[in-house]
Amino acid sequence: MLRTKLERYEEAEEAYRKALKLDPKDDWAWAQLGRLLHKNLERYDEAEEVFRTVYSLGSHAAAVRELIQLWEKRSDDESSILERSTKMLREALTDSGDDWQVVASLAGILGLQNKWKEAFAEAMPLLKAVPNNDAASTGVTNFLIDAAAAGFAREALELLRNSPALEALEPLEVGLRLYLGQKPRAAREILEVGHDVAERIRKKAEARDRKAEQPQS
Repeated sequence: MLRTKLERYEEAEEAYRKALKLDPKDDWAWAQLGRLLHKNLERYDEAEEVFRTVYSLGSHAAAVRELIQLWEKRSDDESSILERSTKMLREALTDSGDDWQVVASLAGILGLQNKWKEAFAEAMPLLKAVPNNDAASTGVTNFLIDAAAAGFAREALELLRNSPALEALEPLEVGLRLYLGQKPRAAREILEVGHDVAERIRKKAEARDRKAEQPQS
């Protein structure tokens, strides 16, 4: 890490590779090597191989996130990126079961493809993780806000209401209801956060509309 910060990239690469000879299953060292090859040395094909190793070691969601950034930097076709990512994450679910981080990534990528019904069908393990995991709460909140902004606010609200995440995410439920024009009753603090959620949805929806109006290049 220090060598990387000092821009001694070749030395950093050598250090990571030495560490991996000692422990070939060190997914952290593989990930650091991949980022170095991608972001500092711009050796994209080698970096892709490294991130696929990270994926094979079980860090599925993290590896796919890194691969998406790499493919975008390499200017790969967007539809191809989404298709490859979806395929890898579905394979990861087969291997790892209902890993909420994989589920969150898959649901988000399906949403980017406007496959919201599929995204909702995949998302329940993510909502089930909420009562015991703050990070999962953030994942659910972002996912359902994106869904609402895409025109699926009612479906997002129904999914939340039928999940064990409802109690923990009351402000999100209130925000969805406010966005839909309803008048929910809740404590003042909850309503304040709910109004913030509804405003986030409105801003995202407006941004989507502006993007849709732009001429395709």
